Amino acid sequence: MAESSPLLVVENLRTHFFTRRGITRAVDGVSFTLHAGETLALVGESGSGKSVTCLSLVRLVPEPAGRIIGGRVLLDGEDLLRKSPGEMRRVRGKQIAMVLQHNLVFNDTVANNIGCGDPNCAGYVDMQIQHGADVADQNHVLGTPPLGPN
Repeated sequence: MAESSPLLVVENLRTHFFTRRGITRAVDGVSFTLHAGETLALVGESGSGKSVTCLSLVRLVPEPAGRIIGGRVLLDGEDLLRKSPGEMRRVRGKQIAMVLQHNLVFNDTVANNIGCGDPNCAGYVDMQIQHGADVADQNHVLGTPPLGPN
C-alpha cells in the first residue's frame, strides 16, 4: 500500500526575536512531518520554544521583535510562510489551528480530541483537569478572576 502524502511538513523552521539585548533563537531548526490521522505533541521545558513553534506555524509570531527567518511550513503542499496575511486569515482556524496549553482550557473535550489512545492516560488527563480546577479556585480566592466562562 502506498504511503499518503504528508498533511504537514515543517523543515528547518527558525524563528528569532531581535531585541536591544540581542537575538533570542526561540525556534532554531525544527523539522517534522505529519500525515492525516497522526498526532504530534510538542513537549519540553518552559521556554523551550513549544508555543513559538506553534505560533510560527500559524504565522502569529509577535512582531516586530519576532520574525520567522527561515524554513518551510507545507500544509497540503502549500508553503504557509509564502502566503499573504489575507491568505493566512483564510487558512487559520479552518485548515490549521493551535490548541492552547493553559490548564484552564484543558478540559474533557480537549482531552478526548487529542486522546492518548491508551486507557492508562485517563488518570493523567483527570489529574490535569483537577489541577486546572484547583488553580482556578486559588485564583478566585486571591481575587484574580478565573479564565474562561464563570
